[in-house]
This record gives sequence, C-alpha cells and structure tokens, in this order.
Amino acid sequence: MKYTKYREYWKDRQIKDKELTSLKNEVYIEMENIEDVILEINEFLVMIKSGRIKRYHLRAAASMLQDFYSGIENILIIIIREFEGLPKSDECRRSLLLLSAREIDSVRPPILNEELIKILDEYMRFRYLFLHSYDFELKWDKIKHLVEGIDDLWEKISSELDDFLEFLDDIEV
Repeated sequence: MKYTKYREYWKDRQIKDKELTSLKNEVYIEMENIEDVILEINEFLVMIKSGRIKRYHLRAAASMLQDFYSGIENILIIIIREFEGLPKSDECRRSLLLLSAREIDSVRPPILNEELIKILDEYMRFRYLFLHSYDFELKWDKIKHLVEGIDDLWEKISSELDDFLEFLDDIEV
C-alpha cells in the first residue's frame, strides 16, 4: 500500500465511508464533464483545420477553455474543502492551485504535481482574461497552444487524479 503513512491519521478520524464515496463520486462527475469538454475541443480542432478562424470560433474555443479550467477548479474545491478547508484570501483561485501541489503532512498527498500547477496557472490566467474582457480582444495565436495542448494536459491531470482517488480508496477503513 503506497499510502500507508496517511492511514495512521485517518484510522482515528470519524470520516465515514459514505462521505468518502460522495467525495469520490463528485470528483468522478467533474472528470466526466471535463472529458465531454475535451471531446468538444477535439471536434472544434478538426472543424477549424478546414479554413480560416472566425471570431465566433475564437469565442467558442475560449468558452471551452474556460469550461475546462472551471472543471479542474471544481475538483480542487471538492477535495480541498474536505481536507483542509477553502482558502479565504483575495487570491483564493491561485491558492487552490498552490494547495493542490502540497502534501498536507500525514493527512493527504499532493493532488497535482508542481509541473501541472505551472501549466494550469496559465489556464487560470486565461480564464480571468476571458471573463473580464471583450471577446473581440481574443487572438488565436494567443490561445492556440492552450487549445491544442489540452489532450496531453488532461491525460497528465487525470492520471494524477486517479492516483489521488486511489489514496481515498486506501484510507477507507
């Protein structure tokens, strides 16, 4: 068992199997939602290869990127709320990313690795820009790498999340 160092902390806690099952189910639902977004993005990429990118294509791509990052953030909120409580700072969104890369001694392993956090930080900054600016300010050359890199990024993130879900399975007593 690779998570034995956390079992000591959890064996005396009153967390119920029902609560862990609920937590895992919430994460699985968000992961499925993100996979739906990834499918849409892949369809979008196939579609735009056939011609010039129009403004409404940019809006669609930006909206899907926003959905993708929001799904990741929802997962982090679900987990962090349960284990250590949500940050209360003005930079709560950034704090979620930073907290997810940290091991909470004896309580939980990191949710995501630091390499992924650096990449996700760019998606977070894009989402902020998307939500707080006009769509006509979007430029394909600025978001293309985010759209095209999403499959590889999701593969890495989902692998890390699977590891974390394995940890949850391991602490069920």
